[in-house]
Amino acid sequence: MKVISPTGCVHIVEADEGEWGITTLCHHNNGPRFSIFDIGLDWPFTGKEVNCKRCLRKLHAKHPKVTKIIHVNQHVIKHNLKYDADLPPCRIQEGRKSQYCREVEIKGPSRMVYRPNDPLSCGARLWIETEGELELMDEVEYTNIREAMENDIREAFANDIREATENDRK
Repeated sequence: MKVISPTGCVHIVEADEGEWGITTLCHHNNGPRFSIFDIGLDWPFTGKEVNCKRCLRKLHAKHPKVTKIIHVNQHVIKHNLKYDADLPPCRIQEGRKSQYCREVEIKGPSRMVYRPNDPLSCGARLWIETEGELELMDEVEYTNIREAMENDIREAFANDIREATENDRK
């Protein structure tokens, strides 16, 4: 029987009765046979979706799950304390994209990881990993955080120079 999977593959599905009962097999254009799992179909098939291992590999290759890493940037917190600033310290890394925010809501499973001897490339030793969706509050790009921090430092430096010149005049 021919069945079309969600990935668009045409399957030739057959049932093989062995010592363990009926095994459902699938092959693509007389290619290698793959066992079908999680099909939830009764024999004979009623034309429902069929996912074989080959199609699932194809599906995951098109839409790989990206692990998102969430951690707190301690340098932003120290900067906020020193310069009386209010920059968001929560950093979300998704692939190569990095964002900052004040609050993160994780919608899905997650896990907290502590690796003091194997930190992330940014230096974080404690972080949260998730493949779930995230809702970010007060989202800011890293370039804006960096510019704000540099401006605060320049302003503080300029104030220090002004105060030093005023004290020298007295």
